[in-house]
Amino acid sequence: MTENFSPAALKEEVESVADIYDALYSVRRVGFYGVLRDIVERGIRKRTSALQKLRTIAKLHEEDVIRLRLDYYLHMIKLGMKVVYLTKNADCARLPHAIPFLRSCVNTIPTGTILTFYYPEHLEPRGLDDIGIKHYTLYERMFSKAAIANYVSELTENPLSLFSHRKLEEHITRELKRGDSGEDISSVESEIRGIEARSKIDNKDLGILSSVELDPLTTVSLDVKLGIKRKILSKHIEHVEAILRGIRIRKIRSVMNLSKVAFVGAISSRNRYLLKFVDSVLKYPTNISVIISNDFQLSMVQVLVPGDIDIIKNIALTFKKIAREYDFELVESYLADLTTLVNFTTPFIRELEYSPAARDWLDKGIRRVLKHIKDKG
Repeated sequence: MTENFSPAALKEEVESVADIYDALYSVRRVGFYGVLRDIVERGIRKRTSALQKLRTIAKLHEEDVIRLRLDYYLHMIKLGMKVVYLTKNADCARLPHAIPFLRSCVNTIPTGTILTFYYPEHLEPRGLDDIGIKHYTLYERMFSKAAIANYVSELTENPLSLFSHRKLEEHITRELKRGDSGEDISSVESEIRGIEARSKIDNKDLGILSSVELDPLTTVSLDVKLGIKRKILSKHIEHVEAILRGIRIRKIRSVMNLSKVAFVGAISSRNRYLLKFVDSVLKYPTNISVIISNDFQLSMVQVLVPGDIDIIKNIALTFKKIAREYDFELVESYLADLTTLVNFTTPFIRELEYSPAARDWLDKGIRRVLKHIKDKG
């Protein structure tokens, strides 16, 4: 899997740090030594042991074996989220960068494009219904918190087995039946809502967030990198830490190398049991993320799958079966072509102060995308 580990050695390394991965999911500190301090304060490990294990995780991250990212609360930065589906393919790599707040673009199979936007709440988009575009307004996006300890052998020796629809179904069903549902659901709701941050988030805070988002165990000196005096920086780091949900898994190389597409399912429910479903899916290694609406009645689940028609069909049938058994509804499903995925990593820092005629910014942006598709077609 990587030049520096044999399969046996890699399995041993991942097993040795599995408990620290679990701890990271609720760590709310910035930087390597901040994370270390948090883990030690929780009594999870003595400092020397935690330091060694955190360095192992940092090495696995740097070598692209198990990549991490900060998971933070969008609503605490006063950001909304809009997912837009177009029935035609846009060229994501060449999409005009002038479209405000665009976070990601991916084509669907056989045709179509999913665009994701993060935007300031006060610029609530309008006008999409007039164009006839399918769209979803969502509240929070939570990244994978895979139960690494349960899947070390599969991740290091037989990752293809993780795509088994039976294994996925068994995992979700087991998690849905585990423990007291009332307590579990309240816990998941608390994790999604968080505690409102009192500090106003400004562009310095967002600059810190942007710098460490995809490298949460960084030892880089942020004061030098961002040009902020150390005394001022510490206060802004406190602001950032107030909006963190934890450090989650962004991708696992063994799973990503086998994945050609992502199954995206929009699942609705009239009861809060959907939250427990969300939590269960997040713990499975082939999951990317789950997005959920403010009223907790709609979620969008993204699960990695190989380009095998039988596996894809069985995963879709599995979600339909689970939805039926637990009184959910699989409203829509898409296959996202991962080879076309483009993430825009600069979106909202300058644009928080950007006012694209404030009204109808998304309407105008989508029209620009449609024009781009037409011009390229």
